[in-house]
Amino acid sequence: MTTVKISGRELMLKECPECHREVISLLREFHNGKVVRTFCHLCYEKPDSPMATVARKIHDHAIAGTLEQYPIAERLTDLEGKPYIKPNS
Repeated sequence: MTTVKISGRELMLKECPECHREVISLLREFHNGKVVRTFCHLCYEKPDSPMATVARKIHDHAIAGTLEQYPIAERLTDLEGKPYIKPNS
């Protein structure tokens, strides 16, 4: 298993049960309150969905060691499918 270092902590990548690639996070599909499928952003049939977009960006930034460049506020707007507007610095 591969590990990545994020904010000084080492995290192990998870293996996707569908495509068997190593990723930082897995997505889960629920039906009637139960998990019916676990998969990753790489094998999701809707790669442009907000959920897959956020998972992909988190993964890419984590692997590159730049997760701090993808702030929570931007993740939330990505989940809503809206463009992110950076606050004035």
